[in-house]
Amino acid sequence: IYSEFRFTRYPSLTQKINAYDQGIDPLNSVGPYWQQPGRSILKNHLIEVPDGNEVVPGAFSDFESVFFTGLSWTYRYVTLH
Repeated sequence: IYSEFRFTRYPSLTQKINAYDQGIDPLNSVGPYWQQPGRSILKNHLIEVPDGNEVVPGAFSDFESVFFTGLSWTYRYVTLH
């Protein structure tokens, strides 16, 4: 899951992307149009979403969440076992 849009080659754009993506001014950003709580759940790397086996025990393969970080983002990588 990529929770935040980034240009890794141009980290200086991160601040501008965040201002457009998360801003509160409807004339200069799309932030007011993101539905909540969905946007917040995505931004927090889906941590609030329960594991499938917590909802339906034994119905899904086990998985491990691995979080990678870089200079301009953090994202979640899920591996199935």
